Amino acid sequence: MEGPNNIMKLSPQQQAGLDAASNWYDSASRKPIFRFFGFAGTGKTSIAQQLAKDLGGNVAFACYTGKAAHVLREKGCRDAGTLHGLIYQPKSRSAARLRELQREYIERQADGDSADILLSIKRSIQAEQDNVKRPMFGIKEESALQDADLLVIDEVSMVDAQMGEDLLSFDKPILCLGDPAQLPPVKGGGYFTNHEPDVLLTEIHRQAAGSPILALATAVREGRGYEGAGDILRPKGQSVEFMSSFDQILVGTNKIRKVVNDRVREFRKFTSPMPQAGDRIICTRNDAETGLLNGSQWMVDSSNWEASEETLSLLITSCDNGETMRVDAHHDYFLGSEPAYYEVRSKQCFDYSYAITTHKAQGSQFRSVCIIDESHKFPAHTRKAWKYTAITRASEELTIIV
Repeated sequence: MEGPNNIMKLSPQQQAGLDAASNWYDSASRKPIFRFFGFAGTGKTSIAQQLAKDLGGNVAFACYTGKAAHVLREKGCRDAGTLHGLIYQPKSRSAARLRELQREYIERQADGDSADILLSIKRSIQAEQDNVKRPMFGIKEESALQDADLLVIDEVSMVDAQMGEDLLSFDKPILCLGDPAQLPPVKGGGYFTNHEPDVLLTEIHRQAAGSPILALATAVREGRGYEGAGDILRPKGQSVEFMSSFDQILVGTNKIRKVVNDRVREFRKFTSPMPQAGDRIICTRNDAETGLLNGSQWMVDSSNWEASEETLSLLITSCDNGETMRVDAHHDYFLGSEPAYYEVRSKQCFDYSYAITTHKAQGSQFRSVCIIDESHKFPAHTRKAWKYTAITRASEELTIIV
């Protein structure tokens, strides 16, 4: 909520959190990371925006996924992007840069330049050699983060150790926004969340308190189950037509995900097991050469399947930013099987995304969500977090099939 002169009207808890973050930033001996956590609806993103306004400097906002960055931009962080795009570049660009530096070193050595200049170039060559050896991406030396006074990361639980260390290598203060009630990532993430928070917001903001979705998320988080869910709950046996009317279907297991995707495609009159124009797909593995990110969703514009060569060429458009690219996808995923790693090294990995698992949806948000509640299939100590994470993926409309 904002008052006159575009100044937020904060609760005492929110003001205390903002003051703590401001004091951290202003401290001469500040630690590199400030963990500003809060449950859904507590206003942590709005407070981070207020802090950015108060600082008046160059503040970069970023998230792990393109979908989360899109949500941030809708909340007013106009230049928010992905962490990958902010600090990484494809290895091919790093290799080109390496060749350029090696050529420059030879030329300057022949011209008799000073030892200091040659040493500087040699260090740059070593840095680029390290980049080329990385399994996925190389550090982007010309990153906009170099000019930032502060980096704000939303949905920070998705950041793994390698990315966390790469972010810290820029020597910029990092304000981490996270929700401790969400599921931990399936693997890898949690680099910034494996410590106690510096601030934990627990009070639901007045504007958020009127949301039935956030009210239900709070009930689940507090151990009251689906208390007050009302019409949000629906019994099993809902039609495919009804489920496919939502922006995203969330499930618990890959088995049900595949079943639902097959049924939705059948309802939409797709006749081939391979993707066709109009299909929606999700990237399932980062790809260095194209910059594709695991979890990004795309629409298929055209598809060409050469069975004799086992080549599936797709023209696809991003659901987040409208970017278009052509990819060579591995076909086995669309047939419900998992190819060997050596078979996919030169191809991009996709699957259908009408239904995705709640784990895969972490870091994303959708206007309308239909949840098929499979929480009973998970260990008892994770069921509450699974429900909470699934519920908070919806921003406006929610149905839970139980």
